[in-house]
Amino acid sequence: RINAGGRMGDAFTALKIFIESDENKVFDFAVKLNEYNIARQARCEEIYREAKAKVTATKSDDRSVIMVADESWQAGFVGIVAAKLVEDYARPVLVFAGQEDYFKGSARSVDDLNIFDAIMNAKDLLIAYGGHSQAAGVAVSKENFDKLYDAIDDYVKALPQKPILEKTVLAEWNVTKPLSLRFAREIDALEPFGVGNKRPVFTIEVDSVLSTPLKAGSPHYSYRTDVIEILDFNGEKNVFPLSLPIKKKVVFEVNLSSFKNRESLKGYSRAIVPEYGDTSALNTYIFRNEIVNLLKDGANDYRAITSKGVLDLPKVGTIYVLSNPQNLKIYDGVLDLPVSVFEGEGKRKSEIIISPNQIPSGYDRVVYLDRPMQVHRSNAEIYVVTDISGKMLNGLSTDRTVFANYYAALINLKGKVFGSTVQFVERNFDKTEYLQAVLCLETFLELGIFKIVNGVFKHDEKVKNALTNSKVYSKINVLIG
Repeated sequence: RINAGGRMGDAFTALKIFIESDENKVFDFAVKLNEYNIARQARCEEIYREAKAKVTATKSDDRSVIMVADESWQAGFVGIVAAKLVEDYARPVLVFAGQEDYFKGSARSVDDLNIFDAIMNAKDLLIAYGGHSQAAGVAVSKENFDKLYDAIDDYVKALPQKPILEKTVLAEWNVTKPLSLRFAREIDALEPFGVGNKRPVFTIEVDSVLSTPLKAGSPHYSYRTDVIEILDFNGEKNVFPLSLPIKKKVVFEVNLSSFKNRESLKGYSRAIVPEYGDTSALNTYIFRNEIVNLLKDGANDYRAITSKGVLDLPKVGTIYVLSNPQNLKIYDGVLDLPVSVFEGEGKRKSEIIISPNQIPSGYDRVVYLDRPMQVHRSNAEIYVVTDISGKMLNGLSTDRTVFANYYAALINLKGKVFGSTVQFVERNFDKTEYLQAVLCLETFLELGIFKIVNGVFKHDEKVKNALTNSKVYSKINVLIG
C-alpha cells in the first residue's frame, strides 16, 4: 500500500503516514493508501489485459523479445505488467508508457538472458537507460521505437548461446508428506532470494481440487492439499484446471505467514502442470466444453478433407484439433505430437488440442481431426476431416418430455452448492445420465431459468422461456437430426 501511493502519483501520503503523530490523521492516510492500492490493482490489471491483446494482435510468435507501448498507459505500472508478461510468454518483455514525444518503459527478462546488455547494444537509439541483467528502465523517442524493437530482437537471436524462451520450472523434489513450520523457517534462513539465489520450489501431486476465493470478490484463491495449504494469487484461471479429475503437479514455494503473532505454513502457487494421459475421466468436461462453444459464432468457411488427407498438409505452422478424445487412437502412429486438453502450449508448436476454448493465434492452418459440433473462427486456413465423427451425441435427446423430466429433477436441487456444471451433475445424477443432464442444465442456464448466485444453484420462477430460444438446444437439435 505504501508502494501504491507513489504509483498513483501521491508518494507524499506514504511519507506522511510515517512522520505524522496524530493517530486520527494516520488512520486517514492509511485509508487513502488502501484506496490507492485498490485503484492500482484495477488499473494494473486493465493495462495487463490491453498489453496481452497487443501481443496477440502484433503476432509476435517469431520474435525473441516482446515490446508493446501505449500512450494511455502510466509509467508506474509498466514494470509490473512486463513481469507478468514474462511469466506468460517466457520471453524478455519491454512495456512502454506514453510521454509527449517519447516512450518511457521497463524491461524484464528471463533467467539466462542479460536484458541490460541487449539494451546497451542499442544505446545509440535511446534517450536514457539503466538497470541490470534482469530488469531495466528505458526511454526512447517514438520514431526510434520500431528500430529499438528490431535491434534488441536481432541481438537476442544472434546470441551464440540461445536463451531458453519457454516456460521452465526447476523444482527441488516432489513432496509426499506434510511440511513443517521448522522446514519453512530453514528455507527463510537462506534469504535474501533473488538473481543468483533463487527461492527453492517444490512439487506435489493432486487430483481434483476445489479452489475458493480468499474472500468475496478477491482475485486470490486458496486450496488444501495433503501436504500444505496453497495460496494462488490471481488464481481464478486455475479453478477449472484444478477441478479436473486428472493427476497434476502443482509447483509451489514454501513460505511462513504471520498473523496476530501466530505463524502458519503456506505454499505459494507457481505453476500447475497437467498430466493428462488417459482422458476418459474428462469426457463429461469435454462434452460440456463442446456445448458451451456452441454459444459462440462459428466459422462456415473451411476445406473438407479425409483422415488420410491430413498427412498431405505440412506439420510446421499447423495446430490440430480433436473434438472427441476417443478418436485419438485413430491417429496413433500417424501424428506423433503432444496432446493437450482445452488449452495448448501455443508458440507455433504443432500439437493436438482436445476441445479447445479458442484457437491459439500465430498458426498458418487449423486441422480438425474429426467433425466438431462447431468450427471455431480463426484467421488461419481451416481444414475439417469429414469421414470421422467427433460428435458425442449418441443416446442424447432433445425431446421436450426428456427436458421436462430434468427440469423437475433440477427444481429439487435448488439451494445446493454449485462449483461447476460437471461437478454439480456428477454429484446429483447417475453416471449413465451425465451427458444428457449437462445438455439440459446448460440449456436452462442459457435461458435464465436457473442461475448461479454466489456459488448456489437457484431457480428463477419469474423466467418463462421456450427451449427453441436456446442457441445450445437449437444447434444440438439440428445436429441430432
